[in-house]
Amino acid sequence: MPHRFTTPYEVALKYKALKKTLEKEEDIQSRTIRFLRFPLIVAVVLIHTRLDHVVVNGHLLTETARFPVFALCQHIVSTEIARIAVPLFYFMSGYLFFYRSTPFSLAVYGQKIKKRVHSLLVPYLFWNAAVFLLLFLAQQCMPELTSGQNKAVTDYHWTDWLNLFWSHRDGRPVCYQFWFIRDLFVVMLLSPLLHLLLRRLRWTVVGLFGLLWVFNGWYAVPGLSITAFFFFSWGACYSIEGIPFTPGFRRHRCLLLLTYLTMLALNTLLWKAQQTDWFFLQNVGVALGVAATMGWTAHALSRHTLRVNPFLASASFFVFAYHGMPITLAIKCWVRLWSPLGEAQLLAGYVLIPLLIVALGLGLYAVLRKHFPAFTACITGGR
Repeated sequence: MPHRFTTPYEVALKYKALKKTLEKEEDIQSRTIRFLRFPLIVAVVLIHTRLDHVVVNGHLLTETARFPVFALCQHIVSTEIARIAVPLFYFMSGYLFFYRSTPFSLAVYGQKIKKRVHSLLVPYLFWNAAVFLLLFLAQQCMPELTSGQNKAVTDYHWTDWLNLFWSHRDGRPVCYQFWFIRDLFVVMLLSPLLHLLLRRLRWTVVGLFGLLWVFNGWYAVPGLSITAFFFFSWGACYSIEGIPFTPGFRRHRCLLLLTYLTMLALNTLLWKAQQTDWFFLQNVGVALGVAATMGWTAHALSRHTLRVNPFLASASFFVFAYHGMPITLAIKCWVRLWSPLGEAQLLAGYVLIPLLIVALGLGLYAVLRKHFPAFTACITGGR
């Protein structure tokens, strides 16, 4: 049978169909990123709803060893499921940073860093300064609600002032949740080197960072997080290669979810048995959870089961930025209100406190955006 040549018309039709498919996939991918912003911030709030070690005025008020049901719920939600949030944010940030940035020239790098100064650095400085002011006022006006573990501001040495915005306590800035923004900005500053490695070695670099992250083979240096480097690189590699990340995750979403739930169950059993030598399995579970979350979210959005709420997406950063001190205060007030605590009070607080903090954050954001739009845009990075 003679070979049939493809006509230019058929080539044009195939190209048009491929372009349409790609545009549709990019739309699903864009909506996936926008949709996930809010639920991931709620997950971050849940991570910080720690009712298992509440210290007020130097005294430990809760000991969850006496409350096994609460301890189990908190472990599954905060330590296992919600822990997906930060890595997934890094993944999406890596993808967006290099999105349609070919060639990645010095001029392009400068433009991107300039944009991130407004969207990340300015809010970082503002919120850390605001939290420092609130910490000072709390120490002066409400010392009975402070933990007693922070050094008094009046006794600060010059090194304490320097560390406020970098490593105030436990390797975190004074606005502790902003360690994520700090580490993200550092990775972005090093993006030319990262881009060079990813262009030359491609997925080998991602795999190497992944192994270092899974087995904790990295020095704990504030600002240089292996979590940031691995997941940022993972997302960046898709963007540099010009490949949408949603198709593969959607295609394997059932397998990803099954393996993730298996790892979640296994890690919970190991936690219950107080086995710490298998810590790397939890990291594997987080990576699987990141992929499964994106796969199922993209699938639901493509089927119109889920829809993006523009207000929630835009309010996400404000909720992230403001929630640190309010949630700490709410936890301490809840513990003091119900002391001595029972399991029912702990479980109720674990549900109600995050709901209250998130709802209050959404309300504050709505009021600020309406009456002070320029200020709100400034402290939220223009979101």
